[in-house]
Amino acid sequence: MQSISKDWIPEVRPPGTAPLWKVPAMRLLMLEGAIIGFGWGSFDVAIPAATTLVHHQSLSGPIFGALSLGTVLGGLVGGSVSRRVSSLKGMFVSYAAWAISVIPLFFVRPSWYLIIVGLLIGFAGGPLQIYYWEVIEAVRPVGTAVSALAWIWAVEGTFASLGSALSGSIAVRFGAQWSLAVTPIAILLGFSVLIAGRGVLKKADRRPSVEGDVEAISDIEDPAQ
Repeated sequence: MQSISKDWIPEVRPPGTAPLWKVPAMRLLMLEGAIIGFGWGSFDVAIPAATTLVHHQSLSGPIFGALSLGTVLGGLVGGSVSRRVSSLKGMFVSYAAWAISVIPLFFVRPSWYLIIVGLLIGFAGGPLQIYYWEVIEAVRPVGTAVSALAWIWAVEGTFASLGSALSGSIAVRFGAQWSLAVTPIAILLGFSVLIAGRGVLKKADRRPSVEGDVEAISDIEDPAQ
């Protein structure tokens, strides 16, 4: 790994390249990231808060475990078909599936049913992560391979902390169901934002190619050689 990092040659950023926050596509993804970050930060606290309030604390672990398992399985499925559809279409289709999968959080009380819901949410969201990264790669300016992801993650992380901070208070003051409802509201809102601004993401309406993958890793050498 150390050899790979030493040999990696970053993209050259052409003079006059606009800052990331001035690129419409990146602004859209940052806005969506802020909304989703808030919702997902809330989810991370809402599950243990909700299960504690109904005296089923032991459910939190299996719920998060099912979510992780579903994410891995969904990611494997998404990766296996990623070259058959455009990155943009794949993102919207998988985002729609993800939005549908979180709707039960409006109605399901903290019980073992949430383990099944967590598995479905993870399975639907796994492919989305693959297509989402492909879209970022397509719309970011040249020379911003690292900073584009850094900005997205910084925005998501900041708002996730806000969601986490508020989720526990919502659960205590208004009930566990309201705390869980924050996540589907955020995901549905984030999906609506992307649909409304999809025009600025048109550069991602293409299929990834083998040649592109080879070019992306062409500067990586086998450390054993």
